[in-house]
Amino acid sequence: MNYVTYYGVICLYPLWTMMNMGFVLNHGSDDEIQSCLSKYIRRGFKFSETLSRGHLAPSTHSEDAVRNLHDKDVLFLPFNPYTNDIRDFDNAILWELPH
Repeated sequence: MNYVTYYGVICLYPLWTMMNMGFVLNHGSDDEIQSCLSKYIRRGFKFSETLSRGHLAPSTHSEDAVRNLHDKDVLFLPFNPYTNDIRDFDNAILWELPH
């Protein structure tokens, strides 16, 4: 997942993004979901419904790993050149991928 905020750009899985890969946690038949996936497939992305340890960064190899924005594998590009630490903004965002 990549997103833009008022303070910068954040990429949670930069290795996957740079390899034009993604994973889908909710692969429903909803037309909107399929439309979004099709857009990325046309742009050269490939999607997986399972997570492979070989495709995750070293700090995320544990399937039980709870991740946060302070992981060394999260890419943060600040808009303000004097602020380069995401800890100044989001301290409470955590996530865990399903097993």
